[in-house]
Amino acid sequence: MAGRLFATRIIGNYVESWGAINAADYFCGIDCGRLSLPIADDGRGSVISGNCLIFDFAPGNAGSYIDGISVRAASGSTGNVVITGNSVGNTRARSTEFRGGLVLQAQDSSATLNVITNGNLIGSGWNTPVDVITNGGTVNHTTGV
Repeated sequence: MAGRLFATRIIGNYVESWGAINAADYFCGIDCGRLSLPIADDGRGSVISGNCLIFDFAPGNAGSYIDGISVRAASGSTGNVVITGNSVGNTRARSTEFRGGLVLQAQDSSATLNVITNGNLIGSGWNTPVDVITNGGTVNHTTGV
């Protein structure tokens, strides 16, 4: 859990074996706003880059949701983040537990997330490489910049 991003850099981490416990819950390799405080940087911007996430075992519980990297903009705020050059591996067979390699979210209708993604390697086991969840808010996703 990264906490509230505010001109933050999450760079060069190695993460493995999240979501292996036998409880139905939400698990995330790098979490910026789902379980921690959502992003409310109002233009300052943050970077998530050069991280290696490896998920190569069965989830601990079929009722779990598992994300690779998740970012979420806070209610009433704008969150800005660049996600680039990460490896979000998943060697498992695709299943409902594996929501997305990258998950981009607005907390509610008053939240805006501006995100640029580029050069991320997303493993084949995720349901979708990039999952966009608006919750009535705005997610502006730019790729390949």
